[in-house]
Amino acid sequence: METVNFSAKPSLIKRINKNIVLNIIRNQGPISRAKLSKVTKISRPTMSNIISLLEKDKLIKKSGIGDSAKVGGKKPVLYKFNKGFGFVIGSQIRVNEVITILTNYNAEIISKIILKIGEKRSLNQVIDLLFNSFTYVIKESNTNIGKIKGIGIGLNGIVDYKNGILKFISHFPEWGRDIEFVKIIKDKYKIKTFIDNNCRMLASAEKIFSLGINYNNIVVIDTEEGIGSGVIIKGDIYRGTEFLAGEIGHTIIYPEGPKCACGKKGCAEVLISTDALIKDVLSELKKNSNSYLHNIYKGKIDKIKLKDIFSAYVENDPLVEKVMSKIEYWFALLISNTILNYDPGIIIIQGDYTAATKKFIDNIKQKLKNFVLPGINIKTEIELSNLGKYAGPIGSASLVLSQFFDFSNVWKDK
Repeated sequence: METVNFSAKPSLIKRINKNIVLNIIRNQGPISRAKLSKVTKISRPTMSNIISLLEKDKLIKKSGIGDSAKVGGKKPVLYKFNKGFGFVIGSQIRVNEVITILTNYNAEIISKIILKIGEKRSLNQVIDLLFNSFTYVIKESNTNIGKIKGIGIGLNGIVDYKNGILKFISHFPEWGRDIEFVKIIKDKYKIKTFIDNNCRMLASAEKIFSLGINYNNIVVIDTEEGIGSGVIIKGDIYRGTEFLAGEIGHTIIYPEGPKCACGKKGCAEVLISTDALIKDVLSELKKNSNSYLHNIYKGKIDKIKLKDIFSAYVENDPLVEKVMSKIEYWFALLISNTILNYDPGIIIIQGDYTAATKKFIDNIKQKLKNFVLPGINIKTEIELSNLGKYAGPIGSASLVLSQFFDFSNVWKDK
């Protein structure tokens, strides 16, 4: 690994110092120059220069006057982060929907929309839907497009985030391979655009804003019609050599199992996704009327909704519990492999299965005891996310914001 010679790079030192100060103001402001100097060990003249530069860039602004450190002393000017400096679009293309938000520079949601994809699933049709979502959040928030500093988009599949290329997405095979996704967006909007895998966006959101804040090694498992994961190691997103890290949905956990959309048999996705859950519940309902779901749907069980399945599970419906017990088993097996591969401090379950409540997690933990190494006290926490439906787009927005200032590791030379 090449050693960075900081003495030969004064511009890098200046950028690092600006980044440190900006992050402290963002997290601890309003704050004075004197306190910033004390916290950072940066001299007061240098700090004054940094403050002037950040003010000039409009990333910070004055926020009143603080109390004097001594009686009769001059009261200090306080500075705070200017979260209205600009706006960011964060979007997520899921299997059946496009979710888009517009945020300020602190990733606070200003406007949001969810659009269903439906049967129009070609690349051009989904791109048009994505553009429609952008138009909506811009118009609904009354935002000048010139104030939008960046666009972040999360995608299922294999994503070359460095070159802005979607290499392959199994749920949209008709799209083909090696799609220049960033170019498509930039050609229309002329705005800096960044893409990455959906699950990495989720992991970023959890690390920065929620349950992952106090952990450096994190795995976030996204659960919907597909299954994937985002991995953070030592505080940074881990992507792997070919951007395959986290594709746990296509981990084979039952070789004799049903065929997956990817062409293999027994992938985790085909066994534990919400599609698999609905299919298994329908199969049981057709064989057995011993479920209150029959009363709800009055024979029209083909129209069953996921929320009602989870409600039945929480209410200890015997038929749904039977199906969920099998799902829990496969989840436990998948999570045990994940623990052995990454040894994370926490595993966070995102997406549709969060509606299964703590009961789901408790049952998985019980089954997990059958798979972990004997004699090893596994300390990995397993939790349900509390970020909700917009976690992915929040992560997409944070990907954009991290290009301007680092949320976590201010010493990283970008």
